[in-house]
Amino acid sequence: MNMILYKTIGYIVLALIIIGIAIPKLTVWDTVQLTDEEKSCVQTSIKQQLDHPLQRLALALGKSTVVGKQGDGIIKPNTLIIKSYTIFRIPLPTTRTFNQLVQHSICDWGFEKTDSVFWDGVEFAEKLQAFVLKNIGQPIDGFSSTVYLSAFPGLLDIDFNNVETLGGRYEYSNGKLNFVRKESNRISTADEMLVEKGYETLFNNIRDRLGRGLSVEEIIKGITTGGIGYVKGTVLPK
Repeated sequence: MNMILYKTIGYIVLALIIIGIAIPKLTVWDTVQLTDEEKSCVQTSIKQQLDHPLQRLALALGKSTVVGKQGDGIIKPNTLIIKSYTIFRIPLPTTRTFNQLVQHSICDWGFEKTDSVFWDGVEFAEKLQAFVLKNIGQPIDGFSSTVYLSAFPGLLDIDFNNVETLGGRYEYSNGKLNFVRKESNRISTADEMLVEKGYETLFNNIRDRLGRGLSVEEIIKGITTGGIGYVKGTVLPK
């Protein structure tokens, strides 16, 4: 009798889990039409903001949706508003303090969209962020030059010259990297966070220094391994 009862309870629990997973998978959909670039931006943003293993497990059992879009994504920053759900369509917090249920992803696409340069730039940005998330964790104030220079020994300060950020840009002069804030811009702790246009500039700066013919993988390998046993900034050691 007890065995039958346990089996019955097990079947009920399994059925509830299946139903719970099916609800968000079948009912959560993007409410706005997205380009391939925006879809890529959404996935990157979700990985950045839901960086805890338990959050990612919960999301794997559910689904994310873009519920709104602001800006045109070409001239002005394109802000995508994202909501994530876990089983039974329970809202999934984007912070570990459970006080934020909506993500805002800024997609300021600066790469040329007509050729492989755009996709190289997108891949470059995603690999940089993924490396930091895996080896350091989610930066509190976003992905800035300080974060990347700490994570990649093969990077140089000069690589960030004219790299655009949320609140301004970096400027390299007299052997020093400085942050130049936009005029009349409200001060924020995330001002130095790179935007997509900034990743384009960073990618081109590094590629100009290392060689225009190098692939994204070769550039990432160079700035990741460079400096280990070599002078900081040395890449692709012989």
